[in-house]
Amino acid sequence: MKFKDNLPDKYKSKIVTVGYLETHDDHKARLELEFENGMKLTIYDVPKQEYLKLNSCKYGWEYYFADTIYPNYKDQIEMIKN
Repeated sequence: MKFKDNLPDKYKSKIVTVGYLETHDDHKARLELEFENGMKLTIYDVPKQEYLKLNSCKYGWEYYFADTIYPNYKDQIEMIKN
């Protein structure tokens, strides 16, 4: 798999699961990603629309993450497991 040059090396791994939790009284909306290399990320305040676009991207999750999610939400990424 070829990854975009703008993506840090630690994110250049296949995404194996994607989850989304909508905003609720006790938590913010968040996108959760798990990578083949074992890394897990939570990205806060990602609109549901982005999650839907990620899931429907014909080029795959990795492409949409590198092209849209990472550049627009990189300051909201929390690494859960490295």
